[in-house]
Amino acid sequence: MKFGKGTVKKYSREYTRTLKSGEKRKYKTEQIQITIPKQEDIYENGEEVLIIPQSEKSELEDHIFIGIWKLFT
Repeated sequence: MKFGKGTVKKYSREYTRTLKSGEKRKYKTEQIQITIPKQEDIYENGEEVLIIPQSEKSELEDHIFIGIWKLFT
């Protein structure tokens, strides 16, 4: 199993467009970028990945431990 570590950056932008009817409408776009150091470049272009926040890592480890414990008891 491959593991990588990166930093999440969120960008957002608001802009106004004029519709054909003359009405002005506001739009908001959001983009999320995850920067991974080159030495951890273990992914292929277009590959889907699962992202787990560092703050939830211990909860995931607890679930894995419980699952393994149930296998052996």
